[in-house]
Amino acid sequence: MKTLFTLISLLLATTLSAQDIVGTWQWTAENEEGEEQAAILEFEEDLTLTMDLGADGTVEFESDYMYTDGRLFIRSADEEDACAGMEGVYSFELEGDMAFMELVSDECDIRKDAAASMGTMLRLDH
Repeated sequence: MKTLFTLISLLLATTLSAQDIVGTWQWTAENEEGEEQAAILEFEEDLTLTMDLGADGTVEFESDYMYTDGRLFIRSADEEDACAGMEGVYSFELEGDMAFMELVSDECDIRKDAAASMGTMLRLDH
């Protein structure tokens, strides 16, 4: 019974934490040439994440995610995705309508390179 309670508590804590980041987030930064670049991240309630690099309406990545204890875990289940089966771990701290995301580790070089300059994100749907 104690094991069941612990499992339910962990599941509930993960679900409540994930709900904190559900929504649309925009990230902007300057590239090496000084040009502004942007990305839109959509965190869905069903624990899927889409990334629109360039904020041009084209989704480049779709992954599953889990958010717990300030850590964002990302893994693509799509076998056609270049990052299929590879896990990425990012620190993800919330502060009102802002989030701060930093790379911890990522097995996928493409996603790691895309996220290397990520920092502050702004919530768009509040």
